[in-house]
Amino acid sequence: MHHKGNIVGLICLLCVLISNSFVLRPQIIHLKQQQERRITNVSRTRSVPYFNSHLYSLQSPQSPPPSIQATLNSFYSKSLSIRCPFFRRRAADMIDGTTLVLRFLISRHKSLLPGSLLSTTLPTPPGSTTTSSAPKTPHLPLSTLASTILKDWTESNYYVTGRLTPSVYSSSCRFNGPDPDMPVVGLRKYLSASSNLFDHTKSKATLLEMVADEDAMTVKVRWALRGVLMLPWRPRVYPYTGSTTYYVGESGLVERHEEEWDISVVEAFGKTLLNIG
Repeated sequence: MHHKGNIVGLICLLCVLISNSFVLRPQIIHLKQQQERRITNVSRTRSVPYFNSHLYSLQSPQSPPPSIQATLNSFYSKSLSIRCPFFRRRAADMIDGTTLVLRFLISRHKSLLPGSLLSTTLPTPPGSTTTSSAPKTPHLPLSTLASTILKDWTESNYYVTGRLTPSVYSSSCRFNGPDPDMPVVGLRKYLSASSNLFDHTKSKATLLEMVADEDAMTVKVRWALRGVLMLPWRPRVYPYTGSTTYYVGESGLVERHEEEWDISVVEAFGKTLLNIG
């Protein structure tokens, strides 16, 4: 009974607040109209030059508010400054997730949004965009694409540094693998995560083999990886091997980056956490 009484009391309070809002609204409108009339009367007593300049200042256009996309991009850029890779990835995922919710609301539930958002174009998750000014180079011969991937491995050590050639990847490329933090959707997000995951001076990814398959439009490589993670306690990644397959999609760019390990996830993380080789 006590709980029922509380509920009834809350309902009554809500009804009072709603009724007050309807009662007070005409009064607020009336007071606002009176204030506007006072401003107009005061302005008429001013000299004409002053009135004109004053009116101009009131009517001068203001800078428009930033778009939803610009705001999301700004938040995403700030999230990249988070030093810990784990929390940086969580922040990026949250911003991309928020963007997907907004896309759904704008496209399906416009009645729930304020009028200023109704004409807004659908925002794109910032992690699926690219900040590179280099244009995309789609539909390269598979041998040329393989040479580009080879260069990223041998010259840029991209598995450790994140410095790959973005022009051959789709901005919405899906990076997947056994790591529980996978998949990563979006080239920008992957580059942010991979470029700060390893200590570049103490880590190395070695290319062991590369095979290009013209029929399947894939490039598959085998590799060996070892290093030190950029986590507060600097855990070591003991040497292990695996493979990565690059799938070229209809866009003529790499749309999937699929990774496999030759050891289990439990073994890989167990060695790293327990610091045993």
